[in-house]
Amino acid sequence: MRFASRFACLSVGLACAVASGCGQKAGTGEQPVAAGDAPADGQVVAEAAKPAAPSPLPTPAVPQPAEAGAPGKTAPPAQEKPQPGGTPGGGRATAGPSAGGGQPLWKKAIGGSKSDSAYLKLPADGGAWPWKFAAAPAEQPAKPVWFNGYGTAETRTTGVVVSPSAGRAVAVLTKTTPTQFTNHLIWCDLSTGQTTGQWSLDGDCVPLDIHPDGRQVLLRRERARSGDMMGARIELWTLAAGQAPKIQRWFVDPDHSPAQTTLTWGGFVGGNRVATITAAGRFEVWAADTLARVGWFDAVPCVPAVSPDGTAVAVQVSTGVALYSATTGTIVGTRGVPEIPTYTIFAFRPNAGALACVGEGRVVTLDLESGATGTTRMTDLHPYAAGRQPEIGWADSRHVFAHDTLYEIGVALPVWKYSRAVWAKPVGRQVWALVPPRNERDLVLTAFDLPHPTAKQVDPNAESRPGVFTLKPGDAIKIDVAGVEPPRRDETYAALEKLVRVIGYRPAKTAAVSLVATVDLDGPTRRYAANDLQDRGLPSIMTYKERHARLKLIKGDAILWEDAATTRPGSDDPDSSTRSTGNPDYRLYSRAALPPFIRGLADLPTTAESYLTPRGRIVTPDAWKKDTSPMGPS
Repeated sequence: MRFASRFACLSVGLACAVASGCGQKAGTGEQPVAAGDAPADGQVVAEAAKPAAPSPLPTPAVPQPAEAGAPGKTAPPAQEKPQPGGTPGGGRATAGPSAGGGQPLWKKAIGGSKSDSAYLKLPADGGAWPWKFAAAPAEQPAKPVWFNGYGTAETRTTGVVVSPSAGRAVAVLTKTTPTQFTNHLIWCDLSTGQTTGQWSLDGDCVPLDIHPDGRQVLLRRERARSGDMMGARIELWTLAAGQAPKIQRWFVDPDHSPAQTTLTWGGFVGGNRVATITAAGRFEVWAADTLARVGWFDAVPCVPAVSPDGTAVAVQVSTGVALYSATTGTIVGTRGVPEIPTYTIFAFRPNAGALACVGEGRVVTLDLESGATGTTRMTDLHPYAAGRQPEIGWADSRHVFAHDTLYEIGVALPVWKYSRAVWAKPVGRQVWALVPPRNERDLVLTAFDLPHPTAKQVDPNAESRPGVFTLKPGDAIKIDVAGVEPPRRDETYAALEKLVRVIGYRPAKTAAVSLVATVDLDGPTRRYAANDLQDRGLPSIMTYKERHARLKLIKGDAILWEDAATTRPGSDDPDSSTRSTGNPDYRLYSRAALPPFIRGLADLPTTAESYLTPRGRIVTPDAWKKDTSPMGPS
């Protein structure tokens, strides 16, 4: 079935984005902790796997300037060489009671019960409105931070979290060899452009958030094994220069299957609270000091957002969006948001005036004062990136930045593309990025003010030229279900009408473009073998007729888009007297990924492009190529 559920894909993509793991401190003597299986009972559980041997890393070298006027460079850690005993210069990581050689313990997850005093109830009347917050705190002056040797093909960026108000950042960067990989958590002082400390991680670990004080970082750790039913794992590291970090570890959401309990988001809220959400939508709030769960409810799977002043969290619910307040410890309000995406990535505008609800191909904005909503359908907006957290947010009051591209609210076409960054994300009022210098062996973390003046001069009406789009949101579409079996025509029409409206088209009795649904009356004979058929006394080879449900967008004689779906082998019980294998899959008509835009014959305006440089400058590709200095044009 080629159409595959978009929600399932998004959940898998974000689950991949946050798969992670943690362990040993470098240069300060933290005992490594290996990922392992946890016991099934007890309030506090320790890792059961055999601890890895200590593997020291030297204290990071004092950064040296790369060139006049360039930010300081930090030498990479030396090659790790396992040796017996601990590492000099520091104690072991602490996390309360320990077992088995001083390893930090895991706190067991708590199941959900609506009778629990921590259960968060949605207000029946919609609760408080409007939602008022203070604007994001002012950014502290910052200098670029240089990472030696992390820009090569043998390295990758797992994630970066930045606190501009505290002047701190944490990056998790990975170096690989043919036989192993090594992750490094690097703590940065943005006011000096130096690294304050770095630690080697035993396995993958994705940073989710950094505390406003710049000294605590929230990490998603990889599940020990696919059958681990303890729930998703999370770690809270408290950092201090020259000392072993304090590590608190716990599980979340034990009530869903392992695939659904993947932690997709986590963030600090209210100063002393940690909020999390899993792929199943379980939203939980924890006391950062004791790890006690102080709130939970089952939301809609999404990527929540913390308010600009850090006091509240926006999370998706069936009716739209709900607001959790750390001040009251309750859901203070809900708000309906028409056309909210199925799997929303939320982002508050830094001035606290609006909330963006970002999804595939569209951004829905909610004005936090008036309650007005608006939907912008955007070409080429693909916010979900497998293997990393979404890099999306407001660049200013009118523009949304997604991964490397700038979009304007109310405009379908991308405004500008910013290239050369291996990671870039809006934080506060700036876009922070990891950019390689010309040698492409290193990386530099620096901030940019976007959009730059040239981007603001782009003509927003270019998309209105005749012939740019054959089909776009707002256009009329005729729905034709004559080719569907009569008993199922009404339900098919209703499903397609809903699908068309969600995309932004207008169902109409007459239109230049038709959405045509048909079902195969016959099909080719297929065969497949199932290992368990003989065990059930059935023939080991099964034959069936393969028939498809089909869907096409047609204009005149031209097919603009098409899709088809059939029930694949193995999707029904071989013992069943009525098998569905090979039958048309009618779910296509409610799940098909209709394109919001179909381009016409006219040339689309080319998205303009600029390069981000390690100096924090934005230059044209030609200017970068002509300049030969390591850091680019000054």
